[in-house]
Amino acid sequence: MSTQIPETRCLKCQSLTNASSNVTGVDRPKPGDVNVCAYCAHVMAFADDMGFRELTEEERAEILSDPVLRDVVARVNDMIVAKTTKH
Repeated sequence: MSTQIPETRCLKCQSLTNASSNVTGVDRPKPGDVNVCAYCAHVMAFADDMGFRELTEEERAEILSDPVLRDVVARVNDMIVAKTTKH
């Protein structure tokens, strides 16, 4: 399910986004939730203003130790690779 968010740019590739897809069952993202860019697979967190911010070292370690989050990042990366090699 996609949710509208304030128009925000990826911190790595600068792609513009205004929606976020949820993989946890929660309807709307909240500050601190993880976001994976659908264009470059950069992993970031939602900031207090619902823009993006870089992850803290603690958040990064948590993602690396969480198999569900690692799987989400891997699936987004696979989707990007498939899309770019399709041509």
